[in-house]
Amino acid sequence: MTTAEDEESEYKCHNCQILCKRGDPSLIRAIGNIYHQQCFRCDFCQASVIEKFYLLELDSMLEEEMSVNNIILCEKDYYKHSRFKCHQCNGDIKNDHFQIIGPHKYHQHCLHCPGCTVLKNHVQTAQMDYEKENEPKKYFDYNGRLYCRYHYSLIKGTECVGCRQAILYHQPPTKRPELSINPKWHPECYKMKKFWNIQLIDLQPLHPSVYKSEKQLISVQNEFESKRIRIWKEISQFENNVSKALSVIVQCKQQSEEFHACQVLLRLINILFTVLDSLFEHITHLSCDDSVQSLSDQLVSFLDVLCLPYTEQDMDSKTKMVNAILNCIRDLVKLSLQQAFILERNFGEAARYNSIIHQMLIIFSNNQYKKIMEMASLDHHFQLIDMAITRLGFVLNINPQQQDAII
Repeated sequence: MTTAEDEESEYKCHNCQILCKRGDPSLIRAIGNIYHQQCFRCDFCQASVIEKFYLLELDSMLEEEMSVNNIILCEKDYYKHSRFKCHQCNGDIKNDHFQIIGPHKYHQHCLHCPGCTVLKNHVQTAQMDYEKENEPKKYFDYNGRLYCRYHYSLIKGTECVGCRQAILYHQPPTKRPELSINPKWHPECYKMKKFWNIQLIDLQPLHPSVYKSEKQLISVQNEFESKRIRIWKEISQFENNVSKALSVIVQCKQQSEEFHACQVLLRLINILFTVLDSLFEHITHLSCDDSVQSLSDQLVSFLDVLCLPYTEQDMDSKTKMVNAILNCIRDLVKLSLQQAFILERNFGEAARYNSIIHQMLIIFSNNQYKKIMEMASLDHHFQLIDMAITRLGFVLNINPQQQDAII
């Protein structure tokens, strides 16, 4: 006789309905059900589908007849019953060797680019490349015709406004228009222009038609893709960290937590000043002096307010001061990016100035900082901010050992 405890420790195989014991290593779980391994089979031909299976949704009429929403199929039966058609030849698609481009499906061997001169050899080469690398050659739709990456990139109108490189993949439409990205931009390029007023096109990339070979063009595309993604990722993360530290300072109610957030903010400012110190030792038409002065004044005033008892601190005033500090930091981030772009454009080929943007991103990503700045003005203002935070630590009765251990 099976007890209630035994029943709780048993399952039924979804296929054969025989009871299965919990913990049995021969059982598998798929699509929310339990199966014996030997019972997990194609619903049509009964072939084992443990290695790979497909789920076919049934229409409403079949659902009523079979009392199920979908059936498990092997690869052969899935394509036999799904009846996918190739948009190029209108033939049946019978296996996984196809690509989805836009709303359509294509046999791998039906894909060819009108820009490729030797069409037959191109198709055979594409198929051999697929079989060798197990990855199909990529094609892109333009006005209903398919092009390889190289010839698609040569078409006028496919390039991003911000970097002059082809937009290979478009974001799906969103229900909120204010969040949508202009289709003529890469998302990162659009946001870099919107928030920091910088464009990779300012680094003077050539038009795709100027490149001497497909290899050269794709190499440049990959380089610019990596650069735009990394710039947006590293710099936006830095700004988010600053916002988070300032938010904690305003909202926290414990003195130790407040001082910890101030120390975190000091470290972030130290990183930013290190970036500025490495960039603005080179003279251009840009200057960071006024923005650094403004940040120093705003931050020291804010830290003086934090030295007051909580009862004498006005939340609205603190919030306004935090917003002003955040705007100053964002202005300095924008200036650092603009300066890096100017130096990269003007001196990027010289060995001494090579990869200026890369060096700047390393400082941000690795949280590198200097204790003493080369530029006297930067060092002066950083010391003022550091002394203001140290003074806050004494007012809050946090001993020097605790201060040093916070970061």
